[in-house]
Amino acid sequence: MNADELSLTPRPLQPEPQDVIRIRISELAMAEKLRVMWGWFWRGAIVSGSAIVFATIIAAIIGFAGTVGFIIMKVEKTIYMPFLQLVGFLIGLVTGFVSLFFLIRWLTKAKIGSYEFWLVRSEKTRQ
Repeated sequence: MNADELSLTPRPLQPEPQDVIRIRISELAMAEKLRVMWGWFWRGAIVSGSAIVFATIIAAIIGFAGTVGFIIMKVEKTIYMPFLQLVGFLIGLVTGFVSLFFLIRWLTKAKIGSYEFWLVRSEKTRQ
């Protein structure tokens, strides 16, 4: 399957593998292309924004608690700040991967225009 090829099927069908219709992006009318792009864009924007807010809240709570703990233990800021920055990075990384999972799941369950996206096993095998 090429990068510009999508597997789409009309909404009313609950397709079995033989019912899947493969349509290339280039075969869609401009209005359908824009509808598909818009569907992907706004879902991606919502998931990205939610991930940023969630990661910020979690990192702020952990960062505040960590800072208070390190201050109580009288650890110098130059020692604990790199550790807290690493923790913040890891929180952002995990949140990014989890949000990507939710985005892909949302896109494969969504009706975009009159189409649904399906993951279809390619006939070609990688060599």
